[in-house]
Amino acid sequence: PSLESWVNIGVRGKRQEVRGEKTGESPITNYQLPITNPSPVLLVLNDRIPDGTDVSWIWDVDAEKLVERGGTLVVSGDRVYDMALRLRYSQPDSNNNMQLIVKEDLKEAISTALEHTSADETLHILPTYSAMLEVREILTGRKIL
Repeated sequence: PSLESWVNIGVRGKRQEVRGEKTGESPITNYQLPITNPSPVLLVLNDRIPDGTDVSWIWDVDAEKLVERGGTLVVSGDRVYDMALRLRYSQPDSNNNMQLIVKEDLKEAISTALEHTSADETLHILPTYSAMLEVREILTGRKIL
């Protein structure tokens, strides 16, 4: 099924934008967004059949721009440590503006990301396809498919 590019969901009085991967769209698209302000970002990396089991593409993504802008980056998903490592390698030694938080449990990751999001900020959620379905289920309380 094809999904909208962005789905806006309000939780705890805060706004979240979930980037939805369309069927056949490369997962790289989710991670190459022009998010320039230091509002929190939740990155969720899975390697299930709908996502593709090869996650080596994360090394082709320009994660440096996301890291350079600073702010809180929360990572989760089946391949949470792969994503955390990728982001650490993107961080120059001189950049102490990024706070990287690793959460294996997706519900905890969402909760932590929301805690780091002020009322005037938007939490940007960048998931792979299967992760997007899980995130939306957690945020809305109902399954999508």
